[in-house]
Amino acid sequence: MGKGKNLPKGWRRYSTYWLITSKTQEIIGIIRIRNKPLKIYGHIGYDVPPSYRGNGYGTKLLKLSLEKAKQMNIKKLMVTCDEDNIGSIKIIEKNSGKFVDKVFDKEDQVYVNRYKINIE
Repeated sequence: MGKGKNLPKGWRRYSTYWLITSKTQEIIGIIRIRNKPLKIYGHIGYDVPPSYRGNGYGTKLLKLSLEKAKQMNIKKLMVTCDEDNIGSIKIIEKNSGKFVDKVFDKEDQVYVNRYKINIE
């Protein structure tokens, strides 16, 4: 499965990248880029540990992931977040995300906002 082959139904191949501090080599963010979006969730997932939130790292992570996605020849992206995740909503909108719709994830029992970003 390491190369994204023979994945279980509904899974997608993805690449993972880390944002690391230059001084302490601590991980301050993680990006996952899927070559194709999932049914509800989008091409990109990102995480910033709570101790690093509020410093602009999420915005930087998404910006860097858009550059990587472009290198992967993905031109139209879907990016998602839970409807109550105000921080992620701001991050997505700062990176040119345009709200598309809100869908309910039955498995996780949450509403998910979906945004499109064109990077052509």
